[in-house]
Amino acid sequence: MPRRTRLLLPALLGATLLVGGCSSAPSDDGAPGTPAGAAGTGRTPAASSAPEQPPAAPPARPGAAGERAFARHVMDLWGFALRTDDVRPLVSLGTAARPCGGCAALRSELARRRAQKWAVDFRGVDVRRLRVSGPPRAAVARAVVDIPASDSFHDDGTFRNTSPAHAGASFVVRMRFTGRAYRLVSFSVS
Repeated sequence: MPRRTRLLLPALLGATLLVGGCSSAPSDDGAPGTPAGAAGTGRTPAASSAPEQPPAAPPARPGAAGERAFARHVMDLWGFALRTDDVRPLVSLGTAARPCGGCAALRSELARRRAQKWAVDFRGVDVRRLRVSGPPRAAVARAVVDIPASDSFHDDGTFRNTSPAHAGASFVVRMRFTGRAYRLVSFSVS
């Protein structure tokens, strides 16, 4: 059985990975209710033995459209990390000098789940609304997302439990644009 994500949604949602705030006039994504990326397809434990590839990064475009695309990419990589235990693609969006806020907590959570030998079949988040604010050097994307119910399995493939859905969760992405690419400053899910 391929490695699956270790996911304990109440723990992730009950504790915000990073606290902070910023306000400005938001702009709307205009694509409510759409899954955050192609990675949100869901799988059963026996669906595939081929390693899953991380979602491809969107083109780095300055402005609100680029910020929304980058925020969705962060959400996709968060789902990918939960599904595969591979946090490296998400961590790589930060910088070596400044790792992203929230990444260390996610890495620790995934390590704990691996040690407990259970995994989850997580299809990703559904984005209801996504707004961006602030200048590119300090842009903040605030999303309202639905996190679907998901089944967890022990590493031997036996059923563990079902985590309930979490409708209307908050997903906040802080980013900066370097002129060539967006960098992840922090993310939080609550």
